[in-house]
Amino acid sequence: MRGFIEKLNIDFSKFSLTENDFKIKSDIHGIGHVYRVMFNVLSLGSGLDDILNTKISFCAAYIHDLSRRHDGHCEKHGYNSVDDNFGKFKELFLSIGLNSVDLRGVSKSSIHHSIIKEIDKGNEFYIPISILKDADGLDRVRLGNLDPKYLRFKESHKLIERSERLFSDYKHYDSFKDFLYDNLD
Repeated sequence: MRGFIEKLNIDFSKFSLTENDFKIKSDIHGIGHVYRVMFNVLSLGSGLDDILNTKISFCAAYIHDLSRRHDGHCEKHGYNSVDDNFGKFKELFLSIGLNSVDLRGVSKSSIHHSIIKEIDKGNEFYIPISILKDADGLDRVRLGNLDPKYLRFKESHKLIERSERLFSDYKHYDSFKDFLYDNLD
């Protein structure tokens, strides 16, 4: 995975979060969850060997739960996260090599991660949306209700044990970069 991470050419120190980035304070959908989802995106992207869709999904993961208003079921929080945060981070997303079409993929991925209805496989953003949905789904280990039959990629199934370790070994990190490099095998 290290080689794949290097090929992404992302300055991970710029993708750190604080409690102030979130609409509400949450132990369920806070920094730890978002960092694990971002890590899962990178792991899954590495398994798929898909640089562009990993970058799109990674940026979507970064904002996907920032505008939750509660920890319960809500199909609108992905949209709210894009509405509230996309403009603030657009230049950051462009700085990793995304273009205007890719930015639409970031928005669509964040919006659709919280919608139960599956996106059509013919959708131009099916892959990044599915990467984010699986990466987010893998962190359901924290709730004890991960059902592998809902994972879209066979590579995601290979990451279940790793997701359990990411959750059980989690400690607070001041930066995503520290979290990432502390958890790489």
